[in-house]
Amino acid sequence: MIDGKILKLLKENRGEYISGTEIGKNLDLSRTAVWKHIKGMREAGYEIDAIPNLGYRLLSSPDRLR
Repeated sequence: MIDGKILKLLKENRGEYISGTEIGKNLDLSRTAVWKHIKGMREAGYEIDAIPNLGYRLLSSPDRLR
């Protein structure tokens, strides 16, 4: 499950930004694919901050299980 792997990377880097390129390299995905998964995770209730040229940072997880 790609979302779970992205979530793991975000949690491992909690408090810091991790670039879409870096996530993609770790998971063998394009930056576009990473963006699509991040979008889906946001729709599922994950609060993920994104800043151009810095990357993504997990702010909070939903209270419910996915």
